[in-house]
Amino acid sequence: MRCQLFTLLFSILLLLACHSERQKLAETDSKLTVDSNKNYAKANSFLEQGRYDSSFVYFDLASDDFIQEGDSLHAAICLIQMAITLFEEGDYYGAQETSLEADKLLDSLNQSHSDLLAFNYNNLGNAISGYGDNETAIVYYDLAVQYAANKIDEQTYKNNKAVTLFSAKRFKEAFLIHKENLKSAGKKDKNYARCLSNYANTRWRIDKAYNP
Repeated sequence: MRCQLFTLLFSILLLLACHSERQKLAETDSKLTVDSNKNYAKANSFLEQGRYDSSFVYFDLASDDFIQEGDSLHAAICLIQMAITLFEEGDYYGAQETSLEADKLLDSLNQSHSDLLAFNYNNLGNAISGYGDNETAIVYYDLAVQYAANKIDEQTYKNNKAVTLFSAKRFKEAFLIHKENLKSAGKKDKNYARCLSNYANTRWRIDKAYNP
């Protein structure tokens, strides 16, 4: 039973990370200039209301609009939002395909694309780990870490990598990442509770004498 609870907790923490990604996308988007687009406005409105199925439809329409206008950056944002929705709905293959479409629109050499690359690689890791290909997922989490904009984002992506390592029963590797995250997170850090919980749960896996 304890093992099942730990697995459930990790799943919840991974899902919470997806909601955090939506917020970061909105923050990134607020820094960009975009011409008025009714489909895009509706998509974001439905997103704020938590109506993800409706937002998905309008992000799809808006992505087509932006591609026709030559605005690859906003087209990518639309696709990443769609991919996150697909992941949350359990359509892992659809999420992977949509994230890969977004990746084609981003430039790894353009520093202004770094945040989006990180978000997208993280979602690819989530989607791929969702259907059980842990080794490939880890590769994408490493890419997300590479493009992480700050310490908090880096901790999130490393956490997701460690969750995937845990699923692959590579407990010692997962523990080392959680230990590193806990060490770098101050007690006032918003990620501290997650880091501490994951550290304790993973340590229990490799040290049965430890009481998490």
